[in-house]
Amino acid sequence: MLHILHGECGAMPWPHAGRDTAGEAEQAACAGIVRACHGFNHDVIVLGGSRDSERCVRLGLGRHWRVTPGALGREGRSLIRCVDRLARPGVIMAWGRRAGLLARECLAGVAPVVSVDFHAGTLMGDSGLTEPLSPSLVDGTDEDRGVIRCRLGLTGTDMALGLMDDPADAGDAVGFLFIAGVLRVAGIRVTAVLSRRTHGYETAMRHVREIGYVSRVIATDLPMVWIARGADVCIAGARQDAHERPPRNGELALASIAASAGVATIMNEGSLLDHTGYPALLRARTSRPTEFARRLVPLLTEPHAREQAGTAARAWAEQAEPMHAQVMRAWELALGAGALR
Repeated sequence: MLHILHGECGAMPWPHAGRDTAGEAEQAACAGIVRACHGFNHDVIVLGGSRDSERCVRLGLGRHWRVTPGALGREGRSLIRCVDRLARPGVIMAWGRRAGLLARECLAGVAPVVSVDFHAGTLMGDSGLTEPLSPSLVDGTDEDRGVIRCRLGLTGTDMALGLMDDPADAGDAVGFLFIAGVLRVAGIRVTAVLSRRTHGYETAMRHVREIGYVSRVIATDLPMVWIARGADVCIAGARQDAHERPPRNGELALASIAASAGVATIMNEGSLLDHTGYPALLRARTSRPTEFARRLVPLLTEPHAREQAGTAARAWAEQAEPMHAQVMRAWELALGAGALR
């Protein structure tokens, strides 16, 4: 199997973020499928910068090749040269819309191409037919939750609230830390955990330094998957502005990884949640931070409510077909009677 993964390097800021590149959900999905399908030979090419490469290593894709992104033609030629050095694959697995375009344009004669587009929420087989993408991911890391919390800088007494937008710069750091501030005013102390790549991060941190309305903030360059597994509760889609942003497929996929660790993720209402049967008790009515804060209060103050929410999240993730099973079915259709390798 050859996996082509287009990283976030050069991605457009929100609201265009993630349209052509692969967010962390695709990277986590790739790592999870490599882990779940360990009986096959997997080669991985990352189209991205050094940060994309480092993130892939942390997600478990330790052995991979990197191609620096650029103009479509130059990027395609670099990709072809890299593929020529590898053993001929049985199937090419493209992660992200741009990776899919490149693979079908430049490598169609090498092997069948199957592509995953989290932005559109689809899996496209070699025939060109698409199907809805399952949100249920296999975790691609061996890291223990306790180890992850330690690496994030969390202690045993921290009540960690994680921001889990995908890609990271689709999130709103100002809105997230406003939520933490509202909770503090209500007497609930949380440790806010977010990626340094979150939109508005510098502005939000300046507000914290000048006003000091948040108990504790941890900003990290570690993968979003680690925030998902290390936090006590996560949120996605909260925004300080008036713009209602519906949940994304990538965020649902990351929420499924969080759920596997018993961590619930609050997301705002949207048709995507209806379609996937996301638990009602984990939905906020709007993207407004005050609505998220209202939904978070019982989860942060009542252990039973938090456990119940985690159980509901885990049940939701487990009822969906695992994505690796869906992908393997697409591989088999692409190969026909051929042997997977």
